[in-house]
Amino acid sequence: MEKIKKYFNTIRALSAQPGNKSIVRQLTEMLLLFIRSRLGPGFYLLAQMYRQDFPLRDVLGYLSTAGYKRQVYRLNNRLYHKSSQNKVIEKAVLMAYGQPTPELLGHYDSVDGLAADGSSLRTAADLKALLEKQQDKTRICFKLIESWGGQGFRAIEYHSAGQVKDLETGAWLETDSFVSSIDKTEAGGVLIEKYLEQHPDYAAINQSSVNTLRIGVLKKCDGTVDCLLAFLRAGRTGAIVDNATSGAFVFPIDVVTGIAKVGFTKYKPWVFYQEHPDSMTRLAGTRMPMFTEAVELAKNSLHVFPGIRFAGVDIAFSVAGPVILELNIYPDYSGFAYTRLPSRNALTV
Repeated sequence: MEKIKKYFNTIRALSAQPGNKSIVRQLTEMLLLFIRSRLGPGFYLLAQMYRQDFPLRDVLGYLSTAGYKRQVYRLNNRLYHKSSQNKVIEKAVLMAYGQPTPELLGHYDSVDGLAADGSSLRTAADLKALLEKQQDKTRICFKLIESWGGQGFRAIEYHSAGQVKDLETGAWLETDSFVSSIDKTEAGGVLIEKYLEQHPDYAAINQSSVNTLRIGVLKKCDGTVDCLLAFLRAGRTGAIVDNATSGAFVFPIDVVTGIAKVGFTKYKPWVFYQEHPDSMTRLAGTRMPMFTEAVELAKNSLHVFPGIRFAGVDIAFSVAGPVILELNIYPDYSGFAYTRLPSRNALTV
């Protein structure tokens, strides 16, 4: 009951604002959306369907979550899903075909762990030795082999004096203490990479997080690849991840021009921002740097993975240009809401 009341109060407040639909129209469209696609009021609000410039045909142009799942599995052969979901396999395939990614240091695992040079990376002593090979103040990140939404992500700055600095909390730890805190028994182990030195244009948006573009790409029957959607994710001050579920800002991007639109957060998609509210970097109306190169890189990534025709590719920007952080072969359906892109036709090939 409280959730229903909260939705109704939100709808009522939105209806009073210029450019938005009336309460009756919003409620009617929510009902039709649920009947048609089994999507609730949360999705309706997230996609900003309450705006007058969102026609009913687009409201009804979304697949249900079950329908989206079926379409993803039609486009992406189930036999190949692990080839991208496993970060070690994914990185190896990208590297084999010359696709730029952050520098690999190793795979830390109690059974199969190996450093990039082929040496053992299975024990705490192995991990400490790997760290001690790095230059002073080298930044390093640790990722669970199979995870999402920034789960398990850690980033440090290694100091040769025998200490590491946690980049999220700013806390200092003895190297031995940090090494013992990395759980190599997690399913599949831990991927270790050099932390990306972010391009100044993207670092200016938010210094503490690597700010990325999520680019949705689809390979058509003739082998050509289309860019369906794109949006910038920018973390909050002090955050080391830019995931929307962690409170980061989302700025949809016009895929033709590369120009960012007004931003918002996942939890209040009716509050808009022209700039990042922490750094005050203007984003709305600005063409994203290196956008064309990022789109081409995202498109190329589909050519190196067999059986994969649709992905949400996460692109970051190093000082040398765009790099692939990962492919999401079952990207969060929210991306179609953020960019107000009806999925029913967009995913039809």
